[in-house]
Amino acid sequence: MAVIAGITLRCVFWLITPVTGDAAFHYTIMGHMADTWSIPLTEHVTGPNPFWYPPLFHIVGAIVKTVTGWAELTPLLFGILGLLAFKRFAQVHYPDNAKTSMWVLALLPFHVYYSGIGYMTTFLFLLTVMAFYHYMNYRKGGSARELLRACAFCALSAATHYHGFIPLLALSLDLAFRNRKAAVLFFICGLLLVSPVYVRNYWVFGNPFWPKLQPGNFPGDKAVEHVNLTPGSLLSPRKVSVLVFEFWLGAPNSGDDLAKSWSLGRDRFPLFDLMAFGWVLAVILGTIMGLRGLKGLDAEDRRLALIIGALCIGPYINNGMPRFWVALAPLAYIGLAKTYDGVKFKGKWIATLFCIVALLGASYAYAFSYRKIRDSYEPFWNMMEANIQDTESVVMPFNIADCNYQTGLRCIRIGSLGGIAEPGVGQVRSVMEENGIDAVCCSSLAWDGYGESDKRICTEFAKDDAFIVYDRGPVWGRCWKAGLLTAPDMYNE
Repeated sequence: MAVIAGITLRCVFWLITPVTGDAAFHYTIMGHMADTWSIPLTEHVTGPNPFWYPPLFHIVGAIVKTVTGWAELTPLLFGILGLLAFKRFAQVHYPDNAKTSMWVLALLPFHVYYSGIGYMTTFLFLLTVMAFYHYMNYRKGGSARELLRACAFCALSAATHYHGFIPLLALSLDLAFRNRKAAVLFFICGLLLVSPVYVRNYWVFGNPFWPKLQPGNFPGDKAVEHVNLTPGSLLSPRKVSVLVFEFWLGAPNSGDDLAKSWSLGRDRFPLFDLMAFGWVLAVILGTIMGLRGLKGLDAEDRRLALIIGALCIGPYINNGMPRFWVALAPLAYIGLAKTYDGVKFKGKWIATLFCIVALLGASYAYAFSYRKIRDSYEPFWNMMEANIQDTESVVMPFNIADCNYQTGLRCIRIGSLGGIAEPGVGQVRSVMEENGIDAVCCSSLAWDGYGESDKRICTEFAKDDAFIVYDRGPVWGRCWKAGLLTAPDMYNE
């Protein structure tokens, strides 16, 4: 029943969650790879930055698109496979808590929501579960083949994202407590298997983990991220609360949205405070139970969880997003199940039902509301597609991933390798002209997220007559002919 419920929920969320942000350029890259059978580097389809990602997720997504015609099925496929893999993992290694842990995974929003959107989180979860399954088989007296299988899944994880290295590092460190020589061999073997991906990045960017840690060959690139080692980067109450809230709401960046929009929800919904109180109570209970559960694991599993948690701090410093803790999720679900099974009181099922409804209801409401917001821009993207030629170059500040995915046009990045230079004050028109830009488009979508340079471009061209004009209440979109004071033809809706 847990598997059926889990699959049903994931299909529902897959249907209602919109394609946004990172998912838009992941799907665009998958489509490009399916069409060309090549891995892009600086082509416009890679979105706001050149393609620095380890490419396994995108390669598999390209295969899914080739077979089914829908790259968007990729996260759902991995979400379902993750459910089945976790069921086997729990039944073999945690039989006393297997049933409860399956319900935890099936119903909690984090894995449910990511099964509906084009991020690599469900793929990483699947690979982590498989690595843990084979490693624990070995730890219980299995053959060296189990260790090799664990190593292979760790390498696949590292070929999916930089933080996919965490399972390889964690299992190597844990293995060192048993057999240091085997631990060194395990790590070297995994490193060799994944090395082509990181050698390629070093060859191209001058840093195998570009644009993280240090700038490599491109010190002025907008994509470069520097580590911010301050007490605030780790322990700020806002950052920790955003981390916790986003995990329980499920959607990427939803914790930050929640922190910013609390008063907005109160203004729109009369019972918002009551509903929010119920949700926060469920979050607090779930968090306490999860942390108690990790503490209640046996000594070896607790040590592994501590190693993983320590390693996850690195990605968390810069990003603060729950998806970078995905390697800890399998043990966290087991731990939460252990705590739940150990709690006995009257009304337990009523409290459980309350928490499930509160958590999933909030996630569904967020997904549905966000879908309505995104759908309100669909006419604008359709107008862009209909009135801009495929051969023309378009600049859409900040929303380049949406520009590529929603319109299929040649949308050019700004300030990063393969794009055009970021224009300074008084340089907007000259930079567009020098780079052969045909149109500039801006919209109200995520306007508050626009940087100073992005807004400068939109403000400069807002002096002209737009040839595409879209207005629907607070939602607006405009496109201008680059370099022309007045466009000859106007398309208005």
